[in-house]
Amino acid sequence: MTTTFADGTKMTTYVNPDMTWQQSVGGKTSKGTYAWKDATHVCFTVTDPAPADPSKATGCNEIKGDHKVGDTWSETGPNGAVITMTITAGR
Repeated sequence: MTTTFADGTKMTTYVNPDMTWQQSVGGKTSKGTYAWKDATHVCFTVTDPAPADPSKATGCNEIKGDHKVGDTWSETGPNGAVITMTITAGR
């Protein structure tokens, strides 16, 4: 998954079948685990680097639509800015 923010910053997230993920943005990498809360909400927990405040290690997102590999779409981020999401296969 590639996320492009309004300022042009790109974030790459690899979501693995073993319920782990890795995210890179601006030369920094984070890793962790994920779990489905229900059919449309997924929660990501940061494990590396360990967060300074463990209560903020997990964040949940609503997954909207039925997107597949090759799809690109736009969403409005939490701050109101438009972000573009693209799903690509593999690494």
